[in-house]
Amino acid sequence: MMMKKKGKKILCIVSGIIILIVSGLATAFYMIAGKGGYYALFASRDRTDIMEAFLYQDDNGTVLPYRLYEPKGNEEKYPLVLFLHGSGERGDDNERQVQANSVTDTLLNEKNRKEYPCYVVAPQCPKGEKWSEKLEEPGAFSMETEEPLLDALIGLVTELEAEYPIDPNRIYVVGASMGGHAVWNLLYRESDIFAAAVPICSCGDPMQAESVKEMPIWIFHGAKDPTVPVRYSREMVKALEEAGAEKIRYTEYSGEKHQSWELAYREKELYPWLFEQRKE
Repeated sequence: MMMKKKGKKILCIVSGIIILIVSGLATAFYMIAGKGGYYALFASRDRTDIMEAFLYQDDNGTVLPYRLYEPKGNEEKYPLVLFLHGSGERGDDNERQVQANSVTDTLLNEKNRKEYPCYVVAPQCPKGEKWSEKLEEPGAFSMETEEPLLDALIGLVTELEAEYPIDPNRIYVVGASMGGHAVWNLLYRESDIFAAAVPICSCGDPMQAESVKEMPIWIFHGAKDPTVPVRYSREMVKALEEAGAEKIRYTEYSGEKHQSWELAYREKELYPWLFEQRKE
C-alpha cells in the first residue's frame, strides 16, 4: 500500500514537472515568434487535399507549379484570389506554399467556401528565386527592371481567365513577406488587372503611391517585425495618404513580429471587405 502511494506521488511530481516544462517552452516560443508564430505552428490546416496541382509554363520557358481551388456552385462568374507566398515556401514540391500558409486554411475553410465561393490560385516560386525585386528604397521601382516571374504570374492569371468562369472585375492579389513585395510590384505594373490587394509585412515604393492611389488596399504589418521592419508599411501608408488615397486600410499589430500574416488572415473583416471590391 505504501509503495502504491509513493508511486502515485512520484507520478504526480513528474507530471507536474512535464507540465511546467511544456508551459515554459510554449511561453518562450510565444515570446520569440509572437501570436502569428503560434497560429502557424498549432492552428493551421493543410488544404492541399482540395486544391488540384498544375504546372504553368510561359513562352519564355518560366515554369511555375501551382495549386488551384475551384468553387462548387452555379454562379456564372467567380472571383479569383492570387496568393503569393514568402521565401520560406520556395521549391518545386507544389505543396509547401499552401501547407505553410493559413490563407488557404482560413479562406478555404468550410464556412468561407460557402460564403465566398471563388477560385484560389497559389503558385510556388522556384528555389533560389524571388517573385520580384524588394523595393527597399524610395524610387527603387522601375518599369525597366526585368521581372520574369511577375510576367509568368500575369500569364498564369490570363490563362486561368481564359479557361475558367472568372469575373475579370473581381481579381484580387494577396501576398506575405516576399509575396507582399511582389504585390506592390504587380500593382505598379498591372494595376488594371486587380480589384483589390492585400500586402502583408512588405516593402513598397512610396514614390509610386500616385499610381495606385485609387486601388483598394489593406496593408498589414507587425510592429516588432525584425525581418521586414514596419517602417516600410508606415512609409507606404503615409505616401498613399498624401497622394489622396481614400480606399486604403492599415492594420499594425502591436508587439507582433514577422508572421503577422497569420493574424491578418484571421481578421473578421478581411474577407468580407475583399470580396466587396470590384473594378469600376
